[in-house]
Amino acid sequence: MCNEERPHLLKLSDLKLVMRALGFDPRNSQIDQMTMRFREMQRTKVGGHQEADHMDVDEFLEILKEDGGEKDETADEMRSAFKLFDKEGKGWITAENLRQVAQELGEELSEEDLEEMIKEASKDAEGRVAEADFFAIMKRTCLY
Repeated sequence: MCNEERPHLLKLSDLKLVMRALGFDPRNSQIDQMTMRFREMQRTKVGGHQEADHMDVDEFLEILKEDGGEKDETADEMRSAFKLFDKEGKGWITAENLRQVAQELGEELSEEDLEEMIKEASKDAEGRVAEADFFAIMKRTCLY
């Protein structure tokens, strides 16, 4: 993950691995954006001539800090998506909520499919999907 000759440098090709080691679950698009921001920083520093394939820890932290705003936007997007299902503002989603949204979208889902989706996403004994469970499934399936 690091340059053996200069251990304080991170290889760009290992950026996703480093992020996962730190507990993040980045999408490829996020890694691409971070790499582009790093390259923009490099062009500013070196006059646009050098394509570095390593970043130092300070650069990594700066880019990671910039990426924090994107996380806020993603969380807002997921909350908005959750509200599409939880129109009453109960704080959870049921199979009935899924059925209504599917019908609005013109999707035909069997009762078995709906129940399986809820069972997969829910940690609730009553078969309800809480907002946190919804966020977890969205992240796990890379939908956000």
